[in-house]
Amino acid sequence: MGLLYAIFSIFITLFFPKQITDVICYGRHRDRENIKSKKIYCLIYVFWTLFFALFCLMMGSASGVNK
Repeated sequence: MGLLYAIFSIFITLFFPKQITDVICYGRHRDRENIKSKKIYCLIYVFWTLFFALFCLMMGSASGVNK
């Protein structure tokens, strides 16, 4: 169970922040560019990466995966 949860957590932590950041910065269909600054893009990406990493850590400890 621990290995499966680790793979799932890594997938969520690496995949979802990129998708959310792209939607925020480029729009839904990449037809416009809402945020042109690369620094802001990186800041949004780091925020969502930390958010999902902390979420996965909390859910893992709450479900008892680390026992």
